[in-house]
Amino acid sequence: MSTAPRRFTAPYHMRILTGHYGRHRGGSERALERLVAAWRDLGHDVRCPVEQSASALKLAAQLRHDAQSFVPDILFAGGQTYALPFALARRRGAIGKLPFAMKLSNAPLHPGHPLATRASQLWLKAQGAWTDCFVAPDGASAALLADIGIVPGKIAIVANPAADAVHLERLHNAGGGFADTPNAPLCLLTVGRLAPQKNVSLLIEAFCRIARPDDRLTIVGDGPLREQLEAQAARHQGDIRFIGHHPDPAPAFAQANAFALASNYEGLPAVLVEALAAGLPIATTNSALGIADLIAGFGTLTPVQDAAALARALESLRHAKPDHAAMLERAMQFTAQRAAPLYIDLFKRLTLY
Repeated sequence: MSTAPRRFTAPYHMRILTGHYGRHRGGSERALERLVAAWRDLGHDVRCPVEQSASALKLAAQLRHDAQSFVPDILFAGGQTYALPFALARRRGAIGKLPFAMKLSNAPLHPGHPLATRASQLWLKAQGAWTDCFVAPDGASAALLADIGIVPGKIAIVANPAADAVHLERLHNAGGGFADTPNAPLCLLTVGRLAPQKNVSLLIEAFCRIARPDDRLTIVGDGPLREQLEAQAARHQGDIRFIGHHPDPAPAFAQANAFALASNYEGLPAVLVEALAAGLPIATTNSALGIADLIAGFGTLTPVQDAAALARALESLRHAKPDHAAMLERAMQFTAQRAAPLYIDLFKRLTLY
C-alpha cells in the first residue's frame, strides 16, 4: 500500500476510510451515515465497515484489512467513541502513516462529575499524539480543545451534520400545526432515548408543575428507563403520552407546538435542529457548548438538573411567536449537504502537504 500523498487536481476525487459500530447506534453513527451518503453524492469513494459486535479490536482489524484493499487517502472517525479502534488499527503497517481526522461528537464535560470530566479531557489530549485534526462543531468546542492542550493548528470547525436537508424541508412543511393558534393548549414534544443522559424525569416534573387540563407532553423514544418514567407520569394528573421509538418522528413534530429537551449532557442534539425546522419554539437545558448559539432567538436555555427553571421556560413557550422561515434557515446550517464539501476541503489540506 502506497502512502505517498496524491496530487489532486480540481475536481479531485478522494478515498475516505471510516467505520462505526452497529449496536447501540446513536447520533454520532447517524451523522456519519449522512456524511458518507453526502460524500458519495459528491463523487468520492467511501469505505465504511460496520462492526456489529461493538468490539474495538474487531473494528480495528476490519479497518486494517480495508486499508490494504481500499488504499484510502485519509482516515476519519465520526466521534470520540472511535478513537480507540482507529488508534489500534494504526499501531502497525502503512495505515499508521495516513492522515487521521476525528469529529468531536461530545464535549469532554460531565456536569457534576469532575473526575469523569478530567479523565475525558486527559484522554482527548493524549489523542493529539496520533490525530492530525480534531473537527469541532462550533467555536466554543474548539476553544475547549485548545484549553485542554490540543495544538490550535490541529483544530478545525465544521457544524455538526445533524440532519438531512430533505428531511428538514419535510419537517418545515408539515410541522408546527398549532404554533400560531391563540390560547392553544401546550402540545409539548420531546424525542430521545429513555436513558439517564436525557433526564426525561426532569422534564416530566417540570411539565407537571405548569400543565393545564388541555396540555399534553408527548415522549417519542424508548430505553431502559421507560417503565420507571411511565410510573412517574402515572403519579401525576398531566396528559403524558409515551409512544415509543419511531424511525420517522415527522408526524409527532406536526402534532406539536413546542419542543423541550432536559438532557444532562449532549453533543449537538439533532432533535433541536429538527425542532427548528418544524418551527417549534424550544425550551432546553444548557447541555452542550453549542446549544446557546443554536437556539438563540428561538428558545430558552436553562441550567441542567433545574426543574424550576425548566418549568418557567416551558410556561414561556405559550407566548412564543415563532419565525418559521428564520428557524428553517438556522436549521439548514446543520445539514450533511452543507458539511460534506467542507470536510472534503479539510481532507484535501491534510492530504496535500
